Amino acid sequence: MTRLVYDKATRTIMREEPCSRCGQPVKRVDGKNLRFIRTQAGIGLRELGRQLKLSAPYLSDVELNRRHATDKIVAEYMKLVRR
Repeated sequence: MTRLVYDKATRTIMREEPCSRCGQPVKRVDGKNLRFIRTQAGIGLRELGRQLKLSAPYLSDVELNRRHATDKIVAEYMKLVRR
């Protein structure tokens, strides 16, 4: 069962869901929330990718919940978007 939780470290909403291997709860970024925050800040995907030194397709996949970003990437993402 998936639930949404607030992560104080990254200051964003995370999805908490059971691990497919062991069943323990794992926090993952809710990509829809990241996309909403980025668009509200008026930052384009390519511009953010340039600043993070990541490709726009990778960031798009993270925002569409196709890929999982590390905590470090999420923290940098939030730092740049909240300027």
